[in-house]
Amino acid sequence: MRTQDRLLDAHVGFVLRELTGDGFTELVRREIDWAVDRADDLTLDQVIDRSSVAAVAVKYATQVFLAGAIPDVAGEIASRLRTHPANDQRLDQVLPRPRVEALVAKLAEFGPMRRRVATLVAESPVVQVWLADYLRTIALWPVATNRRIAGRVPGVNRALALGERVGGRLAGGALTEADQRARELSENVAATLLQQWGQGLADGVDDDDFAEALLSVWDQVADRSIRELLDATDDADLIDLIVLVFETWMELRDGTYVPALIELGVDYVFDTYGAYPLSALLEEFGVTRADLVEEAVRFGPRALTALAASGDLEVFVRRQLARFYDSPEAEAALTG
Repeated sequence: MRTQDRLLDAHVGFVLRELTGDGFTELVRREIDWAVDRADDLTLDQVIDRSSVAAVAVKYATQVFLAGAIPDVAGEIASRLRTHPANDQRLDQVLPRPRVEALVAKLAEFGPMRRRVATLVAESPVVQVWLADYLRTIALWPVATNRRIAGRVPGVNRALALGERVGGRLAGGALTEADQRARELSENVAATLLQQWGQGLADGVDDDDFAEALLSVWDQVADRSIRELLDATDDADLIDLIVLVFETWMELRDGTYVPALIELGVDYVFDTYGAYPLSALLEEFGVTRADLVEEAVRFGPRALTALAASGDLEVFVRRQLARFYDSPEAEAALTG
């Protein structure tokens, strides 16, 4: 046997011992210690180019093909999650009220944006048609419908009152004759209601009142289980929502806006952290040496053990090393 072949066998055996059993853990710790020490002297700008990062991020966000089966898979996962025992928890156990109060308070501070959105909604012909249909429908409802909630949420009480007024004006005529009158009256009432609602928010709604209204809605559902809330939507509607979000994202990513946002984000990261040593950058994001070792040891041994048992690990290592031991450089070193 050639000297090169004996050295190759010895080298392969050494590497396999390093990669399997307790040797792998020691290897990980030793190499991560070395990498962390070197990270003190290397900065983000030195090891990676921002334009390359931006190009990769834009590629995977906007160009990578997303299979049409994704909505179906997501819908199936969502359907299975609906039956999980964790859904027996109440909503306020999952999301404590103090956190909701903080979120609501922050939303209430977005007064200008809230008023702008309200104005756009109030001026929308689509919303006006929908509200007219809604008022025409509730005209035939019992007058006590949803009174408890309506009294707590601004605007709903007035909508119900106007809907009942429509119903009162229709009471004396046949339903077939009243349908056109109901449609015209509902459209007029809807236009008036939206105008008053939009003007009210444009004039300014007190932030505390707005927050109180949102919290009132929360209090109505906080003691219900997640399962009860999820049961209000059937699987078909849930899948339709997932498909709608998926298709919206597919259209959105084809434009120029998403790439611009990604490139802006990458520029910010490099402008802020480009001169940071890599060790300081890891610390800034809360990644420690112990975390790196833990994750490497968590995933590495099982995969390497399976590869060793099948013989693939030895084949891989031998293929990598044999090229050197068969090279003129190795022969010259051994004969020199």
